[in-house]
Amino acid sequence: MSRKSAAWIAVFAALIGAAFVPSLSAHEGHKHLPSPSPASAPEASPAATETAGQPEAPATPPPAIRVPVREALFEHLHNKVVHFPLALGCTAALFLLISYRWPQYWPAARLLLFLAAASAVGAYFTGHAQEEDVENGPLREYFKLHESLGTTAVIALWLGWALSFVPKARRWLWLYALLIFALLSGTGFLGGILSHAAI
Repeated sequence: MSRKSAAWIAVFAALIGAAFVPSLSAHEGHKHLPSPSPASAPEASPAATETAGQPEAPATPPPAIRVPVREALFEHLHNKVVHFPLALGCTAALFLLISYRWPQYWPAARLLLFLAAASAVGAYFTGHAQEEDVENGPLREYFKLHESLGTTAVIALWLGWALSFVPKARRWLWLYALLIFALLSGTGFLGGILSHAAI
């Protein structure tokens, strides 16, 4: 493996690590109830000891939960659609970077950029349709930043796809790939804060 290939692999590893480190500590703030210790178990009451020899009544099953599938399918649509531009855009950035070493990935990178840009338009409009939930709430500052980054990401994805047809621009698309990866990661991170705080 050449020194240049090792450097690219190190850059990929650093980017992927930076993207996933925040998710490792996502559940640290949750409170866990302590498990009951055998020493602090309450003593059985006399009534309980009298019925100890009798068979227990069958436990009643919990009530069935009915999910209205049709309503759930279109509820919070932005939260569902937004996964496509995030996943496709980050994969496109990865393919752009590796296409410098393996040019056969270049057409796939261009196609992924187009698919990410097209799905980002859907995410943009569904996000505007859903903004009433959070734009005037306590997380409005996060919302404004998320909205700005999301709009910038839509424009950047289309711009990157257009630049992929310009031969002179291709030598700089590695920088674009790093920027789009950071932009999409930041947008997704803020969107996660907004969606989980609203639940």
